[in-house]
Amino acid sequence: MKHYKIENIEALKAFAIEHVAQFDAPKCFAFRGEMGSGKTTLIQSLLSAIGVKDLQGSPTYAIVNQYCNE
Repeated sequence: MKHYKIENIEALKAFAIEHVAQFDAPKCFAFRGEMGSGKTTLIQSLLSAIGVKDLQGSPTYAIVNQYCNE
């Protein structure tokens, strides 16, 4: 398991762009963190970096979310 400390939104966007190659094939990811820690913002940044345009709200309240990039 890897741990990252991301200091701000700009660093979060840079992290998403830097790690976009990890999302080049279908995979399953689990995100864990305190409420308000930025999980949804991170996931939205990652999805945006791979070209997903139709975000389905917060992933916190769903068991599974599937996203397709165009």
